[in-house]
Amino acid sequence: MKIKVKETIKAVKHMEYLKMDQLKAGYLYKIMARHANYGIWLPQRQGFITSRINSGSNFLFEECHWDCEAFATVKPLEEIEKSPFSAEEINIEYSEKNSKKVFRYPKSKEILGYLNKFEPKEHFFELLSKEEQDKIRKSWKPWR
Repeated sequence: MKIKVKETIKAVKHMEYLKMDQLKAGYLYKIMARHANYGIWLPQRQGFITSRINSGSNFLFEECHWDCEAFATVKPLEEIEKSPFSAEEINIEYSEKNSKKVFRYPKSKEILGYLNKFEPKEHFFELLSKEEQDKIRKSWKPWR
């Protein structure tokens, strides 16, 4: 089976998605994004807080709604549930450390734990053992 990249890109661009005025602050949505499948809507930043894996670390990451004027990367597909966090709670705190500005999210561990319950095992691929990675690789269909 041959993958048709141009057709896939065209399908994603024309995919139906929820507009910003249809979203509820602090709710969890199934999303199509670069690095996550689920995110909590934060209207104050026109984006979603998501769980991201990079360089062996799992951390909170924000991506903007498709209709945002900034770097848009998320198409929300469906509402899942009201998250246990309000959009106002998911706010960035800034502090100074070694003369550099540092930011963090209060309750980041709790928010990350909540989001990670929804992400499929493949989301954590980089953090899995070699045996678990090999098992997942075997289940993938070859790109032909």
